[in-house]
Amino acid sequence: MVFVRFPAGLFPWSSHEKKFSFDIPNDTWKDMGEERRGALKDSDVDFSSSGGYFFSVATYSSRVDAVLPWESARKTLETSLSMLRASTMQVWLTRGTPDCFVNGVPGYKMELCYFYGGRLYAGAIIVLVKNNIHYRLLYVALDDVYEASLPDYQKILTSFKISD
Repeated sequence: MVFVRFPAGLFPWSSHEKKFSFDIPNDTWKDMGEERRGALKDSDVDFSSSGGYFFSVATYSSRVDAVLPWESARKTLETSLSMLRASTMQVWLTRGTPDCFVNGVPGYKMELCYFYGGRLYAGAIIVLVKNNIHYRLLYVALDDVYEASLPDYQKILTSFKISD
């Protein structure tokens, strides 16, 4: 897989193979490459901020119910939560949002908290469904910086695009 970095001053990233792109909010973020974090090591791309938060995208081919794409997304989301629970039993959900949309693409969102490595994390998993592919967007921050990190998360979400 090839990820392309655009000219200095701009921070868009894209994967032509996986058909998605998004903007990194600033230059304090770095591509984690092969340094996957936590239980969700199946990501196509991971970015980490020097501020103690990270964003990852994983894609899965799956037959999607055209009438109920949220149900398909929910199943992928539950699989991701099971993977997280395999590394720490201390995971709890704070809110689920079916009928979530990111740039017009339907999905399902769950917000969560968990302990990992003795530290408390807060975050959100969104699974989007398009062209029989599930896109799992994971955003996690140390709990004490989560609120401050939300503007970065919103910038990433509003820029996230899936091409046809």
